[in-house]
Amino acid sequence: IVTYINYSWLGRVLILDYNTKTVINTITLNTSGGCFPSDIKIDSRTNTIYIGDFYKKIWYIDTSIEKLLGKIDIPCFVWSLALDTKFNQIYAPDNYEDRVIVVDTNTKMLKKVILHQDFDDPSNVAIDSDGNKAYIVNFWANTISVIDTQTNVVIDNIDLTPATPFGIDLDIKNQKGWVTNGPFRGLFE
Repeated sequence: IVTYINYSWLGRVLILDYNTKTVINTITLNTSGGCFPSDIKIDSRTNTIYIGDFYKKIWYIDTSIEKLLGKIDIPCFVWSLALDTKFNQIYAPDNYEDRVIVVDTNTKMLKKVILHQDFDDPSNVAIDSDGNKAYIVNFWANTISVIDTQTNVVIDNIDLTPATPFGIDLDIKNQKGWVTNGPFRGLFE
């Protein structure tokens, strides 16, 4: 069993062997300029890893040969990524510009910039088990915006007032979303 760990500030991804508990390889993302890997997602269908970079990039690595293949320049500082394998997309909330960036994983190009009046410091994202919805956490709005992943249009907004949500993950088995907020533990169904 192998895992991949982003190694911030040095712009590296470490490959860890669980059995031997050792780093078996290191992949350097950028040798010139800034690089701050912030999030990592694995698409096991295509043997591809996507690494969000605060320096407005998404790097991608082929896991079968453990080699950096390239980067996708995007118009936002990446803190969080979500991989939609149903429609072959990556979602990256842009908390500085109050929008969500969508990248096509087939073409490795920007697909869409989603703008919506309910976005207010969108900070994290999660995709449901069916791949039909993306849940975007809006820190200052105390909400979660729901995006239809087929159309990439906001279809709902979940109010979490008085919470100030930041992180999100979805519990597929129990059909619940877990949202971080200091002492608040938010659940929605």
